Amino acid sequence: MMGGMAGEMLGVMVLGGVGSVLRWGVSSWVGGEWGTVVVNWIGSLLMGLVMGYCERRGVGYSPMVVAGLLGGFTTFSALSRDVVLLAKKSVWLGGGMAVVTMVGGIVCAWGGYLVTKSIH
Repeated sequence: MMGGMAGEMLGVMVLGGVGSVLRWGVSSWVGGEWGTVVVNWIGSLLMGLVMGYCERRGVGYSPMVVAGLLGGFTTFSALSRDVVLLAKKSVWLGGGMAVVTMVGGIVCAWGGYLVTKSIH
């Protein structure tokens, strides 16, 4: 039985792979640059839910969930690629996508946090 840091690292690795496959599936289903936006919004919402849940329960965040699953699911590198590709067509499109993703992600995270904090 693997425990301690080695077990946690294995959990992060496995759930990171699961998150990556889920990201691929959602991005493929949505399609195009908007797939990246949707994935990051969903990941932000989930992060807010995890934060609120953990705070309400008085427990710490699980690295396997936060760094593994959600880290594998969300993607800054794909967002950067999509922003650059859109900016090549129009700086306004690229910049707009960056702003929409960031602001939307923060709103989703805050909303998820408030939802779980309000559940009794």
